[in-house]
Amino acid sequence: MRRVLAAAVVLAVTAIPTYALAGLAKGGGSLHATMSGKAETPKGDPNGTGTAEVKFSAGKVCWELKVSKIARPLAAHIHKGRTGVAGPVVVPFGSSYKAEGCIATPAKTVAAIRPNPSAYYVNIHTAAFQGGAVRGQVRADD
Repeated sequence: MRRVLAAAVVLAVTAIPTYALAGLAKGGGSLHATMSGKAETPKGDPNGTGTAEVKFSAGKVCWELKVSKIARPLAAHIHKGRTGVAGPVVVPFGSSYKAEGCIATPAKTVAAIRPNPSAYYVNIHTAAFQGGAVRGQVRADD
């Protein structure tokens, strides 16, 4: 009986990240951010704007970034941090800037972001704004 219960607990715990990934891979799985320099902490490029679409599937994160009125982008990331708070990188969008792409990401990272996307933000860095030129809090548009 204990083995059956232990097996059920293990199955339930390991299924949660898989379920989170499956939900994002199906309809309504995109996360979005509307970025601006004014939203960046510390101050970003005052003229900069942009958008980000992020999708999670099968152990990877895919993104599409559109940005305008900033210098050449150098890097982009998802950071953990509420509005007005600078936080650590949790998902780097590659080793150098790419407007779109995919990267392997641990399931536990996806499982942390999905239920509370507004606790995370996307930002894009430039040489002049190394802390971030534009930033936007992540939201689910399900």
